[in-house]
Amino acid sequence: MKVSGQFANIKNAEYFARIKSYIETCKRNDINVHTAIVKAIEDKPYTVQEILGKQEA
Repeated sequence: MKVSGQFANIKNAEYFARIKSYIETCKRNDINVHTAIVKAIEDKPYTVQEILGKQEA
């Protein structure tokens, strides 16, 4: 949990950065963020190949 503008520990900061990066990558490649989050929760996140394949389609 964020405390006074900082993360309580480095592990939580790493989790936040990883999730934010995934969401931003999906946004920039016109992938529905809700769908991307659901896939990640189901342990089937978009792969780089899937993201790049969506750009070329």
